[in-house]
Amino acid sequence: MDRRLRRRQYVAAARCAERWLKRSEIMSHCRAFSRSFLVYSIQARHLREHRTAKRRLRCRIELGFGVLGLIFGVCSPLAAQSRFAAAGAFGFADSVNHHSDSRLTPNLDGSALTGLVSVDRIVTQRISVGAELSISSEIKGRQQQRTSDRITNFRSRHHDTIASGAIKMNLLTFVPTAHRPDFRVDVAAVAGGGLAWRHTVRAGTSYPFQGSLVTNVEQDFSDVVSAATVGVNGTFVFSPRVAAMLTARYYMLADDDRDAAGFPRRGVNSKLFIFGVGTRFTF
Repeated sequence: MDRRLRRRQYVAAARCAERWLKRSEIMSHCRAFSRSFLVYSIQARHLREHRTAKRRLRCRIELGFGVLGLIFGVCSPLAAQSRFAAAGAFGFADSVNHHSDSRLTPNLDGSALTGLVSVDRIVTQRISVGAELSISSEIKGRQQQRTSDRITNFRSRHHDTIASGAIKMNLLTFVPTAHRPDFRVDVAAVAGGGLAWRHTVRAGTSYPFQGSLVTNVEQDFSDVVSAATVGVNGTFVFSPRVAAMLTARYYMLADDDRDAAGFPRRGVNSKLFIFGVGTRFTF
């Protein structure tokens, strides 16, 4: 009677566990393997009571196959999931310097075309970690620099290249009921930091306040400064691999735009806003 009672308890526990597994997502991928594993586990506990070597060997073989089946059943859907994402966007970068200095006027600001590429490692369904590279075209303009003894007129060109590491966290997922089942909209927050390469080239003429000697001037400034970034991504997922993307970034560069004597160097803002439209691929 004790054996029959224990066997009924084992079967009842196995059925309860099987019903729980059927509700889980992973059961759709490994139902047959997990069910066999549960059955073999019950048989293993029941057959331990028998002292014959043949049945004990059979029990171990069945238990081994059950474990292998469960491992392959669990790992196969995980391996099929996307683990990396690559994205590219094209848009514009805007830089407006609200702090003017009479020694260098006007400020060199405006909008420029920019490209943003990123590669991310998908850690979980909501979090990914990766690297971004932003390359902007040149901002051009005319500037005048005044010192204590001369005036210099420049034709200036400037561009920024920013490389940063970023973490992205999905904040909101919207699934319209009127669209296809695999369509959704994801909104993710972005934060990170890295380095920015600032390059300015300017050429012009310089003449003193007293006298008529005019000289040609050429200057080339190139600096690497630290940069912090925050932003947001809006992703329109049409298929498991391809999605359209709207992206916005706000870069804060550690550049006070002053030389050792306190004079303005470029007249370029150290804060940039980037907006772009692109595509994301997962693989």
